[in-house]
Amino acid sequence: MIQITPLLAPLSAIYKAVIQFRNGQFDRNKLATYNSPVPVISVGNLTAGGTGKTPHVSWLADALLAMNRRPGILSRGYGRLSHGYQLVSDGRNILIDAGDAGDEPLLLARRHRVVPVAVDGKRSRGIGKLISGCHVDCILLDDAFQHRQVSRDLDIVLLNAQEPESHYRLLPQGRLREPWTALERTDLIIISKARGLIPAHLEQALLQFSGKPILLSEMEMQLLQVDNSGFSPVTRPPSRLLAFCGIADPGSFQTALHSQNISPVWFRSFRDHRRYFYSDLKKLASLITQENGHGFITTEKDLVKLPREFLDTHPVYILRMSVKLTDRDQDVLLHLLHAAVSDRTFDNPNQENL
Repeated sequence: MIQITPLLAPLSAIYKAVIQFRNGQFDRNKLATYNSPVPVISVGNLTAGGTGKTPHVSWLADALLAMNRRPGILSRGYGRLSHGYQLVSDGRNILIDAGDAGDEPLLLARRHRVVPVAVDGKRSRGIGKLISGCHVDCILLDDAFQHRQVSRDLDIVLLNAQEPESHYRLLPQGRLREPWTALERTDLIIISKARGLIPAHLEQALLQFSGKPILLSEMEMQLLQVDNSGFSPVTRPPSRLLAFCGIADPGSFQTALHSQNISPVWFRSFRDHRRYFYSDLKKLASLITQENGHGFITTEKDLVKLPREFLDTHPVYILRMSVKLTDRDQDVLLHLLHAAVSDRTFDNPNQENL
């Protein structure tokens, strides 16, 4: 059998050269960097997805609100159908659907009704529009570690403890977007889905970055049923559930289901950021009859793409993922977050209108 991974090594070498050249241009200030008038906190990955960025951005949004800040969330809106700047939520109303917003920005807008959420591939423009239009006083950049056109006051990188060692090779051999040395420019490393331990292959790679704070986070899960008012907590789900998801790490969803003693009678994983078409929903409706199912269970990210008609026709459950930190790690993160938003004077030219 031909081994594909070694054949991809030359492509990874070319990719590495391109990334290193680009980073060198920024390091030598040959590529311009936008300095926001308000503090910027970036949450990103070293690998291509699956680290739990959205729950971490959600945690940070709650923390900033508790500090009496007015955060705005900005994402590029991967997989959306729209272009340019789009305001997903103005902090009062949700203005567009998942097709134009992207699934994760819409999820964040639904979770945080008072937090403005926008999408824009050009982050500097998006920051300016969020400040002028929604009067935010700090920005949470979602999935922006590689977006070096914007300077940031706190740069957080997530690494998934559950990813196998083979994933930590440069694209396309593995899932690394950048070499390990890119971590030298981060302020904080969070090992997500850690279950209290740093895997040996991550620990060895991180030894050279021992000066950086390294925290461990886990995922707390809450089983919810979708209803007309939003969600209702559920202590015991039906016995015959059909499960599906369209996320970067479908194995983590299966693991989460098993941790809640949920054994679906049918499971299907779609590609990440899957948009559900009429044909998909028709097939799901047919399957629930064939399997004598009692309902569907999916992720909160997938839920935002399901039409109301489908939700009104079938019982639907989700596992809501939230970040859990030890008291010590929470204190470290809150200290860094507070320093990031407090060390710099807010110099929004519209400040008198706030």
